[in-house]
This record gives sequence, structure tokens and C-alpha cells, in this order.
Amino acid sequence: MNESRKEETMKKIGFVFGVHLHQPVGNFEHIFKLATEDAYLPFLRAVRTYPFFKFALHISGPLWEYFERNYREVFDIIDELVERNQVELWGGGFYEPVLAVLPERDALGQIEMMTQFIEKRFGVRVYGIWLTERVWEPHLPSLLAKSGISYTVVDDYHFKSVGIIGDALFGYYTTENEGEQIKIFPISQILRYSIPFAKPSEPVEFLLGKATEWGERIAIYADDGEKFGLWPNTKKWVWEEGWFSAFMKLLDQNRETIEMLHFSEALERHKPRGTIYLPCASYFEMNEWTLPAELSQRYRELVEKFKSEGKFDELMPFLKGGFWRNFLVKYGESNRMHKIMLHLSDRLFHSSGALGKKKAGEITQTLYRAQCNCAYWHGVFGGLYLPHLREGVYQNLIECEQKLDNEFHKKEQDWAEGVELDFDFDNSPEFILRNRNISMYFKPSYGGALTTLFYKPLTWNLLDTLTRRFEGYHAIVRKLQSNQNESQVKTIHDIVTSKERNIEQHLHYDWYERLSLLDHFLGENSNIDSFKSATYWELGDFVNQPYMGEIVNDKSGLILTLSRQGAIWRTQKPSPLIVKKQVRLPKDADIITIDYEIENKGEERTFWFGTELNLALMSRDFPGRYFLVPGHSPERVSPGQIVAFANAGEVLLIDESRSFRLAIESDNEMDIWIFPVETISLSESGFERVYQETSVLFSFRFALQAGGVFRNRFKWVFSVD
Repeated sequence: MNESRKEETMKKIGFVFGVHLHQPVGNFEHIFKLATEDAYLPFLRAVRTYPFFKFALHISGPLWEYFERNYREVFDIIDELVERNQVELWGGGFYEPVLAVLPERDALGQIEMMTQFIEKRFGVRVYGIWLTERVWEPHLPSLLAKSGISYTVVDDYHFKSVGIIGDALFGYYTTENEGEQIKIFPISQILRYSIPFAKPSEPVEFLLGKATEWGERIAIYADDGEKFGLWPNTKKWVWEEGWFSAFMKLLDQNRETIEMLHFSEALERHKPRGTIYLPCASYFEMNEWTLPAELSQRYRELVEKFKSEGKFDELMPFLKGGFWRNFLVKYGESNRMHKIMLHLSDRLFHSSGALGKKKAGEITQTLYRAQCNCAYWHGVFGGLYLPHLREGVYQNLIECEQKLDNEFHKKEQDWAEGVELDFDFDNSPEFILRNRNISMYFKPSYGGALTTLFYKPLTWNLLDTLTRRFEGYHAIVRKLQSNQNESQVKTIHDIVTSKERNIEQHLHYDWYERLSLLDHFLGENSNIDSFKSATYWELGDFVNQPYMGEIVNDKSGLILTLSRQGAIWRTQKPSPLIVKKQVRLPKDADIITIDYEIENKGEERTFWFGTELNLALMSRDFPGRYFLVPGHSPERVSPGQIVAFANAGEVLLIDESRSFRLAIESDNEMDIWIFPVETISLSESGFERVYQETSVLFSFRFALQAGGVFRNRFKWVFSVD
């Protein structure tokens, strides 16, 4: 061996490796199974055969619970790996919440739940955590320190944004808040992008190139375990074509230089590189996704421009974008779930003493499940745009509310309570009406809208809807159409395709939120197609404008009155009128009545009034879920059909899978429009339409003299066989 080669073998670098496994609350059972069979078990079985390969492992609570029910082998392998000190188990929030946006009591509770689970099951105490979506905020050190946590990992982008670049990223740093200290490791973006996508030699050569005679450097890798078999084409690449075994072989061959370390060992053997204070941040791509759509598109264009000019690495520290909490502003649906969660957390906190430890613990776990992060945000793939993930959150929110209600009304057979409070913190009050089986949330400041309707016997939010918005990636959809001779177009993330031709024709954007009990005054040329595409002529100023509200609790139940003195605008001169809707929720029945009064305060004229209802039915074509309009054809209308009915008096919603029936009756004959609301987003197989909800418009044509009043009563009757 020549002298230069001998010197090279004297060099050393520490290498810490972490893997994060997660599936969301509400995800399909077959996805849990596929991920386990194609990624999680192959990875664990493989590392078991390489005892030299030390690594950290984080498994989220939903997966731990799934493995307990279905894959005891996972526990057996981890037991063996823990016994021989090959794996270091990470904690975190048990149900994978974004810790920064939880009440501190819930964040501490989620971390403690995971810590206790691991200690009880594997006999080890955790000192490091996986930080969900690597969402960092400056107050977290004190929170983590209170939980007994010593360290966490975030992306090196967090560090680059405050000037820590180059070789200064090969190690860990200390940080503090209010004098409470933790350590932070920066995840290498180079390693994150190359493992397992580059040739196995590339990350190994990178590590060898960063080794030094002093051996003071630590290279950090930590990322999703789904990359090892679940992501497109990775099962074949990683396992069938031997990427992982080749990577292990190269690491084994270079063990004199590349020293596999646990994160805890790195803390013991290496001193921190310094003290750091990180800004609010997540991984780099999240910066784009959190921005408003137009800025998101521009941000991506700038990133592509800088990459093509070879300036990206230089400019990356200065590219900030948004931060995670922006999702709560960008998507009203996300904010609504989050604020209902906060409201229930507050109710639980102030009730825990009266509930007793056992009952409070049961309700707390249900609340924690509703805090799983995935349905609260949207990047390019899924998340908030997947109805079944939102449903998973709402099922737990409803169960939490139901358990709280049952405890505090257990001595009452029939009850109803109304609450007025600014639960979403927009400086305008909301109203909550609830009885044993139904909860309704109203937003007077936005059209007097019904935003949320819980039918508690089925833990179902019938109004779990989504508004069609422009997203930055929609520009790519249109680009696909403009390149019809090409089947693929590159984005910053990968090559994308469309799952159907001419998909851009289904891009429609709503100018108002898809809520319910929204009050429309239609122009004469309106029809179901223009209403569906949100291009119809709206004459009124009621849909998204503020209403006055008042709630009364009488002997029979609750009465909420919402009213607005507005106008319709056929010309530049407004024609004033008053819309009043009175909602009654009784104590003793699953019935809602809604009384409308429309008073003409202007000259005699004709009106075309409609009230809109949007129903979350999960599937456009599920055979046991349909509408019936008695006496009209077609006999059954699936949630995905576009159908108009004239002169109807009633519509029924049937869900055979839930043995559920909702009858909506009207005093006056009405026209009914039924159509699906679909969004376009990206899945792993390309751009696709996603069914979000079915919109139903009940409309009436009438003439009113000056001072005349139109009245109509709707009765909603809920039943479960």
C-alpha cells in the first residue's frame, strides 16, 4: 500500500442514519399493508443481516398500532436489534402531529405517550425525536426539554438559512429557549437526495470525500422509510436490483473510514460545533407549498431559473418562502379542523378533573388521533386533498366531542346547547348548536354559512368539503395540454403525466368557499353547467358577506336566527332586500328545520333564489350511496352524476353502507341541481381528478311586490336503521 493510500485509510467520518416510518390516521388498510410488505419489512429484514449497520428508527403511532394488530414480526425484529444495540429508537408525537401548532399540554402528552409506549414495549428510554415534517419553530427547545428529549434532527436547509453552510454542516449544534437546551443535527440534503436514488457508490464516495484525519465530522442522513420500496419504482431498484445490498457492502468495505454511529454516540464522542438559533422552517420544498398559489408558482419558477443558471446552491440560503402555519391561512378547511381541534382540547382540559383519570385518558387519546398532521396541509400530493384523510381526522374530532357531551349530559335523556364564541380567532363570533346526535357550526361573518355538520351516531361530518382553488402546480397541467405530442413534462420534483386526456378542461375555481346554507340570487342565463363551473351570474351580495346572528334556547331546543340586509344588482343601482334564515335544533329529535324569509325592500320584481348544500359523500360512484327525488326520473342519482330536477318537493340521500337516510323536505316546490365537485391534484401516477363533494342547489322563482315576503321551510330528517 503506497503512502497516500495509507493516509487515506487513516481518515475517518462518523455516519448517523435515521429512518422514519409513517402512515396517516384514516389511510386505507391496503396502503398500510402495501407499505409494510414492500418497504418496512424488507428494510427491517435486510438490516437484521448487517449487524455493523447502526441506525435510528422512528415509527409513528398509527403504524405501531397497525403492527400490533397485524405484524408481530416487526416487534420481534426490533427486539433483536435493540438487544444487540443496532437500533436506536426515536420518539415524537405519538400520532405524528406538527408539535408547533398544538397546545403545549397536548404536545407534551403526545411525546410522553410515545416515550412510555417504547419504554414499556422495548425497555429503553428515548432521548431523540423525529420532528414531524421537520417543522421547526424557535419555542420548541423548551417544549422538548420538558419532555426529557435531548436532541432532534432537521434539514440542513434550516441551518443554511442562517449562514451555516459547507463543512460546518458535518456535526451537531446546541440551541435553547428560555434556558432549556437541546441538540440539533442537520440532515444532509445531498445524502437525502442520493439515498436510495443514486448509484450506491455515490453516497459512499461523498462520505469518503468528507472524511478527515481528525475524524471530527459527522454526516447525517434521516428520511422516510417509504423510499425503500413504496415510492414509485423503488421496490424494484432497492430490493430486486440490489441497491440496498450493494450499499451495505460498500459501507462494510469502508468501515475503517466510515464509522456507523448512533446519534447518542455522536453526542458522547463529539463536541457540538457551536450554538445556533434556527428560524421557523421545514424542508426546502415545504417553503414553496405553504405560499399562496400565485407566489408558489413564482417561487418554483425562480428555483428552476437559479438551477439552470448554476446559482441555486449559492442563493438557496436566501430563498425563504412560507412556513407551515401558512396552511391554516391558505386553506380554510385546514383552519376549520385545527380550530375545532383546539376548541375540543380546551373543553377537555377544563373538564378533565370532573371526568376522572380513566375517562379523560380515553378522550385524550381520541383527540390525539385527530391531531395527525397529514390532512391539515397540501403540497403537491394528497394530504388535505384526500377526503379519506380528512374523514379520519373528523371521525376522531366527532368521537371526542360526543364523549365529552355524553359525560356532561349523561343524566339528561334529551338536551340541546348553543354556544357563541370566536372559536377560529378571526375576531367574529361563530355559533355552535348541538344536541345528543347533531352538532352544527355556523359562520355568520361568511354568508351565515353552515360550515360543519356532525352526525354523531355515524361519526360523520356531512359537510367535510373542499373548495376548488388555483394551485401553483396547475400551470403544469395546462403545460401538459400544450405539449400534446409529449407524454411527460418535467417539474422540480420529477416527471409527471396526466391520468386522463384533456384533464385541464376540469380545472374550475370557486370564487367562494364551498360551505352550506349559502344564499344565491341567480341571473336569468344561469344553468347547471355555469353554476357547476362557478361562472354563472350572481346578482346578490349574500354568498360570502356578513350576517347578523342571535341564538335563543327555549324549552323545545335551540333557535338560531341569521339575517342580512343586502341587495341584488341587476344594474348599477342596487335593489335592497332582507334574507333571514332561522335554524331550529330540537332537544329530542334528529330533525333540523330551516325557515327562510326573503323580504323585498325595493320595487316589484322577480327573483331566482337558491340555497346551496355541499355534502361529503366520499365517492362519486359508490353503488350504495345515492339521491332519490320521489316522483322524478332518474330513479337513483349517484354522487358523481350531473342532474337537474324541476318542481320537486323532497330529496332523499341514502347511504346503504351506513344504513343512513336524510330526507330534505320543502314547503314549496323547488328546482334541484345535483353535481359533483372535483379537484385536480397530483398522485404518484400522475395528475388526476379527485371527488370532493356533491353540491345540491335548491332554487325557487317568485315575484314580490315592494314589501312582499317569500317564505319557505326546509325540514331535514336524519335516520339510521
